[in-house]
Amino acid sequence: MSHNLNSLKRSCQSAILLHDGALEYYDNIEDGIKAYKGYIAQKTETHSESDNKEASPKKAAKRALKRKLKKKLREELSKKTFPIKDNEY
Repeated sequence: MSHNLNSLKRSCQSAILLHDGALEYYDNIEDGIKAYKGYIAQKTETHSESDNKEASPKKAAKRALKRKLKKKLREELSKKTFPIKDNEY
């Protein structure tokens, strides 16, 4: 755990952002740093409103989830088989 963003960027591939004990973001370090900076900017009101919107933790988490879902879909489609659970039919 660290708040040294340069150190994190060099040594980590993934980031977790917690707020009041709740997971706000989990995915790649680049977007995690943007989410963290957006959170800090909102708290300190030092950045412009457009910067805050672009880097908000929730938007970063949404983008990360979308990337993961697309990746999973591509993997499933490349297999050309779709898993069916026993209780689905």
